[in-house]
This record gives sequence, C-alpha cells and structure tokens, in this order.
Amino acid sequence: MERLGKDITSSLLSYGFLAPPTIFIVLCLLGPLAALVWRRTGIAIALTSGLCLFAAATPALSSYLLRQLEAEIAEHGDFAAAQAIVVLGGDVLAAKDDEHHDMLGPASLERVLYAAAAYCGVLGRAHQSLASLMKEILETDIGIPVTWTKNKSETTWKTQR
Repeated sequence: MERLGKDITSSLLSYGFLAPPTIFIVLCLLGPLAALVWRRTGIAIALTSGLCLFAAATPALSSYLLRQLEAEIAEHGDFAAAQAIVVLGGDVLAAKDDEHHDMLGPASLERVLYAAAAYCGVLGRAHQSLASLMKEILETDIGIPVTWTKNKSETTWKTQR
C-alpha cells in the first residue's frame, strides 16, 4: 500500500504539477498564500507565474513550442525492422437502429488508412493529385467505380460575379 502511494505521488508530480500550464496555475495560487508570510516573495511568485501563464497561453509562444516539438519527430522513419503497426482507435459512428451497423468514424478511418500506407511502404509526400488519390481509395479499397475526375484544379473556391 505504501508503494502505491509513492507511485501516485510521483505520477502527480511528474505529469501533473510540473507540466505547464499547471505549474503556473499552482504557483499563482500559492503566491498569495506565501505573501501572507513573506510579502515580497509571495507577490513575486504570483506575478512571475501569472506572466508565465499568460505567455504560455499566447498563440505565438504555444505555436513556437509546438514547432520545436514537431521538429524532433523524424520525417521519414525506417520501418524495415518494425514487427508490428499499432493503430489507436479514435471514434466510432454508432448505428441508429438494429438494421444498420456501427462504422469507423473519420478519425479512426484516417488512422487505419495511414497504417495501411505504412504497411505498404508508401508514406511520404504526395506526388499525385487529390482527385486521383480519392479515385484510388474508392476503386481499390471500397470497390466503387469512378466515372470522371478533375486532376488539374488549383482551388475549389468559387468566385462571385
């Protein structure tokens, strides 16, 4: 039982209170309490953590941090030694009645198709038009023939005249 308490405490500290913005919120709350005993120190803690919380909430800083994090992800992984592809479910479209059946939701379907592409070794940048990719999915994966496609479109924006 004592071991379980230590695991919960370390988990809360490492993943809960030390990650932004939670640490800044906690310090914003503890700063005024500290100001009751040490006036200047408590005010400094509250102001500093409030400014850090504000900075973390701005789109400029959060976008910058996200770009830095994404830069660490390898663009083209080497899947040659992989022994399995793990696909996490995202959503499901529940059937409205007993006559129909449940279906994968858009997020789950996208993940399944991405895993299939990884299995076939075709991950990377697109070299085909969106129309030809949609045609390929409809014909090969779903079995629906496509009569025509428009591969040279530059935009779907309709101009007003």
